[in-house]
Amino acid sequence: MDFLQHPIALELRLLAVNWMYILPQLIILLSVGAKLGRGMGLPNLFRDDNQIYSPEACWRNSDTDTAPGGIRQGIPFELQKLTASPAFWTGFGFVAVCGLSWIGIHSVGEARCTVDGQLRHCPTELFQESTHGGAVMWLIGGLVVAGITIALFSWFALRRRLADFSRRSPKRQLQELKRTGLGSALGFAFVMISVWFGTLDIPDLAPVSTDPFRQAAIPYAIFVFAEFMRKSALPCVSIFSLVILFEILGFGILSRFGEWAPFVVLALVGWLVYANSGDKKFSIPGFEHFAGNPQHTEKMAQSGTPLLEPLDCLKAWHARATQNTPGKKPVLALLATSGGAYRASFWTSLVMDRLIEGSGLDGRWPGLASNLRLITGASGGMVAGSYFVAMSAEEKLHEGITDRICRDTRERMGDPDGGDRVFPIARDSLSPVAHQLARRDLLNIMLPIAPKTDRGRVLDQQWTTLCRPFRDIVAKEREGIATSIILSPMLVETGSVALFSNLNLKDIRRRGLRPDAPASDVNKTSVEIFDVFRGAHNGVTLATATRLNATFPYISPAISLPIKPGRRPVDAGYYDNYGVDQLTSYLEEDSIADWITENCAGVAVLQVRAFPADSPTELASPLQKAFQFLTSPVEGLLNARGSSQLYRNDHSLNLVRTRYNHKTGREFLRSFTFEANSDVAMSWYTRCDEIRALDILLNPPQKAELTWDGDFLSRAEPGGAEATDEEIKAWIRERFPGEDDISSGMQKGQPSAAKAQYQLSRQKVAREFRALETFWHHPEKPDPRYPKENKLSEPAPTAPDATREAERELEDS
Repeated sequence: MDFLQHPIALELRLLAVNWMYILPQLIILLSVGAKLGRGMGLPNLFRDDNQIYSPEACWRNSDTDTAPGGIRQGIPFELQKLTASPAFWTGFGFVAVCGLSWIGIHSVGEARCTVDGQLRHCPTELFQESTHGGAVMWLIGGLVVAGITIALFSWFALRRRLADFSRRSPKRQLQELKRTGLGSALGFAFVMISVWFGTLDIPDLAPVSTDPFRQAAIPYAIFVFAEFMRKSALPCVSIFSLVILFEILGFGILSRFGEWAPFVVLALVGWLVYANSGDKKFSIPGFEHFAGNPQHTEKMAQSGTPLLEPLDCLKAWHARATQNTPGKKPVLALLATSGGAYRASFWTSLVMDRLIEGSGLDGRWPGLASNLRLITGASGGMVAGSYFVAMSAEEKLHEGITDRICRDTRERMGDPDGGDRVFPIARDSLSPVAHQLARRDLLNIMLPIAPKTDRGRVLDQQWTTLCRPFRDIVAKEREGIATSIILSPMLVETGSVALFSNLNLKDIRRRGLRPDAPASDVNKTSVEIFDVFRGAHNGVTLATATRLNATFPYISPAISLPIKPGRRPVDAGYYDNYGVDQLTSYLEEDSIADWITENCAGVAVLQVRAFPADSPTELASPLQKAFQFLTSPVEGLLNARGSSQLYRNDHSLNLVRTRYNHKTGREFLRSFTFEANSDVAMSWYTRCDEIRALDILLNPPQKAELTWDGDFLSRAEPGGAEATDEEIKAWIRERFPGEDDISSGMQKGQPSAAKAQYQLSRQKVAREFRALETFWHHPEKPDPRYPKENKLSEPAPTAPDATREAERELEDS
């Protein structure tokens, strides 16, 4: 077994024993080049220099401006850009962390090699007279391998097709690889300086100087301290600093306890329990004045603005809508948007902008923007929904919702009180959240005191337009100018929903209850926050309520409301990821239904979904198949949640549609669904190519784009001839003769299948827009998308009869 004593075999065994310190580098490596965490945008934290080095490739010109000078005014401009490059810092951080791991593994502990029955230091052992010279050469070899590896994985990522089906030019790929290489070279120099520092005899550092690893880690500790003190540090640097801190604590402190290490870990766990067991560790902005029982705050209760009656808001809107056209009934519009972080936010905002553009007197659907009277939804989609509400109160919808979100996020990143970046970028709220998590929140977990801020508050501050209390939009909402909104995060402890709205929702919340049910039963399924916490209108902002509506606990913290027992609001998507449940509850309320059918020409329900409902399931990889025995229960639970929500919402909407249609004797209520079927990450950061892909989805395919080769989207021209449905079908049949071939190709990851699916999605969105335009101008015309109803002339059935009628129709269809 002499081969087991070979230096390479000994080195591999040594690395395997210390796998815990190698794992962070492996995760980062897979994130950079193997799409680990792609759905949540994790790779974008480590390498995406587009908005800094390729402004011409950005979505709009407003993204291309760079902040002048900044805090590095004395540094050459190109060097400023280099220090703002995630690719550069990823190369540096990866090599530096690999070097620290190597130093720790090869300098901590006793001799590890057995030669002729005697314990000796391994040839790679650092800081030993007999081995240090050769060990440094081993270290240099390891660092070279680390630099080549991170460059290779970066190259894999750079060669991939982008969301808009374009590819980075070879020049751009080479430039980003050069920046990664420069960072790796700097990381190499940093590691060698640390090794040299570990060999110095510095009496003033005793007893640190007696431990070579602790002494070598001093430059790393200085780097971590400096980065944690900087607000403008890139999130990738913060993540690498966190990994460095973990390894310093592990190698420099925990490993010194030997057999007592498990007890030290147990003591740390106990301290964590103590430090985080208090009720006031975190707080929600706007609720600072409420004690454990909100009903005890008499002053706040008296200062609260009374909740608005939904019917009064509808009447005020109707008076404004018919002011210039008396006798003509308007079409009422309501919108439900899905969750999905910024993918949902920007898809919803782009759809809204398209609706606003067509709302002029000569538009495709005149007055739609002002006729949109209610917005409901979950998670990221409601960021755009809240922006619509705030901008409708400002009467500035014409400025564009998407542009306003981009401007807010970019200005906040460049603000000295925000990210303080020299080169701020738009649509990036993931970096501030990740930076706060690595820089402060993980450290605050160790402290038994309440921090002044957390990553939830940081996310609030990204949406400057929404940093206004609900009280500020009450007057405009009462006048029928501002659109009403219902934000509905779920409460962890009960599974019910917490409703944030200026509307009085008591009657709406009684859906599903018996007529003789006591009033208290309504609180079993939902609770109105501004009814329980009276006066909270004055402090709770749209930004905070929107963030609570999108709270995924690992991204933003789940914080209890100031009530006993505690109640933690989390993402509304846990209960309903599409917003249809609250919308149908609104439409089912008797007084509202009666008023709408008498005073409106029709109801348009706009559903905006960030993901297609019938997307194909990807084929399981060999690794996934190997662990299916472990992952199947979780996968089944998550898929059942999503599918059950869709089925429940479709059933509820069908019941409402049947009721309204029977009541009016025609197709009075129609639903229009806009789905985004595109390769866009579900995170709080949206790249230039991703928002471009979403924007193009709103435009029908052109004949020039019916090609399988190259960047087919670049062939589109303003005003180009649109492709007909027959031409698109013929184009798809060239590659996919069978109907199921596209789904099979999507499962296998074929680019041509992705192109075909993308064009079909554009075609479907265009069809929905055309149907909406027809309904808006001629609500009395039959909708060809639905089968013709034969019983519309019969009297409107009672609620139980309507339910049975809808169930029969669903069975027939």
